[in-house]
Amino acid sequence: MRYKLKLLPIFLVVLCFIFNALLTNKLDLYLYFNTTKSLPRGLYLVTKRIPKVGDLVVVDLPLEVQNFLFIEGHLQFKGLLLKPIIATNGDYVCKADNSIVVNNQIKLSKNKRLNLYPICRKLTKQEFFVAISNKDNSLDSRYFGPILMQNLRAVVRPLITFR
Repeated sequence: MRYKLKLLPIFLVVLCFIFNALLTNKLDLYLYFNTTKSLPRGLYLVTKRIPKVGDLVVVDLPLEVQNFLFIEGHLQFKGLLLKPIIATNGDYVCKADNSIVVNNQIKLSKNKRLNLYPICRKLTKQEFFVAISNKDNSLDSRYFGPILMQNLRAVVRPLITFR
């Protein structure tokens, strides 16, 4: 019994990598395995819902953004990001000094050596803004701008996570 319990985490990790590989091919899946540091690592359940503010989403950055961030050393590998949505259709997002303001409330400050994305407008129904406000090392929309709905891979919620 003890032997089987030791293999269970390895089996889960392998299974998650398989699911991740399938997810990158745009197949409908039910699980996403997060390996990034900005949010808890672990399994996230894919939901069939329309994204809204507060939801966790898996996004695929446009290739030109991935290339720039990878070359500059801000992205360790090209691929998917897991982030919460902080603004969506109709929300007013504006860069003000060293902050990002959403609907007249300061949501984010600059905390990387990258420049804040120059924006000051309402988001369209095809866009959303992702960010983690309490993480100094978060790579998010404050630096690369809104995400288009076509780059949304999944809306997820935590299933089994660990630090």
